[in-house]
Amino acid sequence: MTRRLFALAGLGIMFALLIGGTPAQAAPGDDPAPAPFLLPNDTSGPLMDSDKVFLEKVRQAGLWEIPAGQLAAQKGTNPRTKEVGRLIAADHATLDDDVRRVAAKLGVPLPNEMTAQQQLWVDELTRKTGPAFDDAFAQNLRYAHGAVYSAIAQTRASTRNALMRAFAKQCEIFVHRHMSLLESTGDVRYDALPPPVVAIGNLRAAEKKQPLFLAALLAVAGAIGVASVTRALRAV
Repeated sequence: MTRRLFALAGLGIMFALLIGGTPAQAAPGDDPAPAPFLLPNDTSGPLMDSDKVFLEKVRQAGLWEIPAGQLAAQKGTNPRTKEVGRLIAADHATLDDDVRRVAAKLGVPLPNEMTAQQQLWVDELTRKTGPAFDDAFAQNLRYAHGAVYSAIAQTRASTRNALMRAFAKQCEIFVHRHMSLLESTGDVRYDALPPPVVAIGNLRAAEKKQPLFLAALLAVAGAIGVASVTRALRAV
């Protein structure tokens, strides 16, 4: 009887490992704030126009998200909104220093003013109060971070410059943290976010291959598992 139980338990564990489980996630905000970026010695590779645009976007993000975070820390109704605003403002102060040092190293001039859209967002936050403020803060910043997150991936994938590759990775740490923080307020409306832009052809190819591969894998695992269990049961 004991051998039978061990055999069945072993089969269950094997299938759980094959299918995969969801790992436990740390609560948003539990991760420490990223340390200041260390400029690498390797700055080799040509600088592309897209790299310069990316540095400008990072700089402009700080120009409006620092005051937006400060407003949230002061005006937020939800204590979580206040805390998230404080953390984002502090993080962007660090990232703003990072991007200015990177741009100086690469000889890229940076803007000193928000875009027209960013100014509208700050003006909106300045006017709003109460729960309406909390909603606007979470939604506007989450929208902006989603756009920057896509730009980071494109820069990391396409840049020819070693310093830009390292800095894009640093920016990804900040932006991922901020998206999680904003989502932790409970005020992000995901149905209002822009739809994803994906390569449909590639996804269709993956969809054709993945079920066949997974079915074959499970079939092999099942045959091995059933054979193992059968042997174990016969030994009882």
